[in-house]
Amino acid sequence: MTDWNEKLALLLYGISAMARGHDPSSSDFTVPNSALPADRAKELKEKFDLACDSLAASTDRAPLAPLGSDKAPSIDWLKSPELTHPISSARLKLQPPAAADRVRGAIAAALDESTTRFSGNPKRHALWIWRCLPDRLCALDTGLGADWSRFPADGRSPHLSAWHQVSVAAALAAAAPEPALLTFEVGVGEPTHGRRAHDVRADSALNGWLCWAAARAVAEDLGPHAILQPSLALQPLVDRWLVDEDVQAAGEAKGVAPDAIGFPSTFVAIVPLSRADELGALCLSAAQAAWKDAGKAVLDALAKAGGDAGALAKAWERQQASSLDAKWTSVPIEEDSTGAGALLPSRDISAFEKIVKQRRDASGLDHGGKGVFFGLWNDAARAAADARRNTRTFPTEEPLPRCTSCQEREVLGSDSLWAALRKPGEKLSAALVEGEALCMPCAVKRLGAFVAPKDALPWAGLLDDAPKAEVESEYVSVVLMNADGMGATVRGGLESKDGATLRSSLHSEMPAQLLKARSKWRDALDAPLLGGAARTAAIAEALGAFSMGSARSIVAEAKGQMLALAGDEVVALMPVESAYPAARRLCDVWREPFVTLQPAGGVARRLLHMGPAATTSLAIVLAHRSCAVPALVRRGRRLMQGVAKEALGRNALVVLARMEHGREYVFGGRWDEVGESLELVLGLLRGLSKPGLVVAALAALGPALTDVDLDKSKNESRIGLIRSVLARQAPDAAEPDRLARAILTLIDRNGAAAIEADGQHGMDGIHVAGFLAEGVR
Repeated sequence: MTDWNEKLALLLYGISAMARGHDPSSSDFTVPNSALPADRAKELKEKFDLACDSLAASTDRAPLAPLGSDKAPSIDWLKSPELTHPISSARLKLQPPAAADRVRGAIAAALDESTTRFSGNPKRHALWIWRCLPDRLCALDTGLGADWSRFPADGRSPHLSAWHQVSVAAALAAAAPEPALLTFEVGVGEPTHGRRAHDVRADSALNGWLCWAAARAVAEDLGPHAILQPSLALQPLVDRWLVDEDVQAAGEAKGVAPDAIGFPSTFVAIVPLSRADELGALCLSAAQAAWKDAGKAVLDALAKAGGDAGALAKAWERQQASSLDAKWTSVPIEEDSTGAGALLPSRDISAFEKIVKQRRDASGLDHGGKGVFFGLWNDAARAAADARRNTRTFPTEEPLPRCTSCQEREVLGSDSLWAALRKPGEKLSAALVEGEALCMPCAVKRLGAFVAPKDALPWAGLLDDAPKAEVESEYVSVVLMNADGMGATVRGGLESKDGATLRSSLHSEMPAQLLKARSKWRDALDAPLLGGAARTAAIAEALGAFSMGSARSIVAEAKGQMLALAGDEVVALMPVESAYPAARRLCDVWREPFVTLQPAGGVARRLLHMGPAATTSLAIVLAHRSCAVPALVRRGRRLMQGVAKEALGRNALVVLARMEHGREYVFGGRWDEVGESLELVLGLLRGLSKPGLVVAALAALGPALTDVDLDKSKNESRIGLIRSVLARQAPDAAEPDRLARAILTLIDRNGAAAIEADGQHGMDGIHVAGFLAEGVR
């Protein structure tokens, strides 16, 4: 059985180090003693200190001598508090400063509280410290308030929080002496021929629930701090677990409703290498058990409806076993790059080693330990997981007839069974359409929310009223937002205008100190940050704060319905008129460096977002409400990958409008090329009582405006044509010349040629702007 006394001790060591970090003289600060033998407590403390040294050597921060050591540069962060950003060059000055004794007093008071509350229960105590201590400090101390959530591990380099440092150091110490990265991925596939938004939502919720079941097995064994990605502290499923563990009273479990949409289908954990295979198998067993439990009520409902219990059970068991796709890989975290060549290109290894050498030369410090090359081995773990994901599998051949939704597996039961279920007035008739007959996975996804108890996971919340976009509008929109190059973002090391560097990560008083002490720092200060354990945890926080906080709020305000959510991807169903504003808002908020979130009834916390160095791409699909929503999602994902990412080079937008009669209009472009022009045209059209007249008049001039034989370096004739339309249809429009040039940009820079280079999409940008501004008529 796992020893929670040890986990508690490691977390308490971390909190003690956090309190002393900004005042090394405060060696008298103490934390409650854990119930461990003295020799074991000493051994754990040594492991924790080694883990902290390893993190200090990591390439996600400046190589600085430890606080309190000879000639170590220092600043008083509490007198001059500011935050820097681990991904971008953003910086935030804080006011007012807080006294050191106030900081230590708040921590001591919160720990005393928890010791009294959880006396004799180390598991509940450790879980409370891991999840609730930052929130409690936000509530206790008005000097730092919401910024307790960003309290830095090292005030000299305030881009990484103490909470990430404590969690990662405790995980590395528990995994010593040979830590490894365990990557686990699970899923039950995607509905290919389903017709409802519910199919996409159920698929997302189910996959998230199965992954959480696997991650929970690791959290129960090693502690939740062992999970590096995603950020468990921002997941409502985890808060529900803590309520079940009596760690939080129901009123303390803040955040969004505990549905399973938003938990990704992959997690990464720091584990002992010697136990990696054992823990991978444990995760698989947990996912299998959760998959079995998720479908019990559906199987019972089918049997009660008149299905042959024996035949149903036989087909059910076969499909249940074959449909779950779960994989794991483990990669050790080594002290150098030896062996990484089996997973990574030599150029990536050489580039990493070059930056490590540059840092050593600049600082004069020869840091050692596994932290130096953590970023490289994190890349290797990701490469191993990708290779495992792409391993070819050969599914078993399923008998006929096939499921009408996925068309991959045998239908459960007979035609008469499904006819009985679809009969008007039956409990499940609302879940099925005429002619549908499903296999086991599709039946679980479609029917689970209808037969399970209302608050049972993963089905909780899936039967909430559909948005107006789905039930009232003739046309609907599916909005997809996807982060660009997340692998490169986690890896770091890329030079960009707004990207984080050693200089930008440091407190503003530090560069001058470093250069004064050692001139060689000049060569390294502007080098980009590389990946490291705490930076990886920080990125996980940014993804979690965006998806579980900001993205959900934006979609709800747009009267939309979240279909799928996984940190770096948002898929939502929305009314057409709110699709573009909400999509643009998602992208803008994604690029904010810091955000303050305050759940209803909860405390305010300042959390990370990705910042201006991270870009996103958008795909919007407009279609008649009779179209199958899962098909629209698939089309949007193809446009995202094939057009926005590959053809346009990321940081791009692509919109497809599909009319009821089958005509399609497609517009795409990079944000920096078409974004401003699209905003101008949308602003014009939204200000008109009949914007369709402008669109129709411009469309009538299409042959002249898109004539490929015209000398487009001399656009005055075309601009004159556009201005004549504006003069007739929008006489009060401000800056008509600027508007005309914006309209011409939408015509000339339409990336639809990347989809279909037949010359027939020249005016599509104008039509799409009209649809986005007015809604589809």
